[in-house]
Amino acid sequence: MKKYDLFINGQFKDSKHKKNIINPSNGEVIASVCMADAKDTRYAIE
Repeated sequence: MKKYDLFINGQFKDSKHKKNIINPSNGEVIASVCMADAKDTRYAIE
């Protein structure tokens, strides 16, 4: 399974909030994507 971190200010950053991406044809989880929260968003803006 692939894992996709956040990319903020030229660096990859892990997040505690993640979402699984599911292949609709077989229900298999094919990736995990980090989801930005308010703290991550503020960090990206500053």
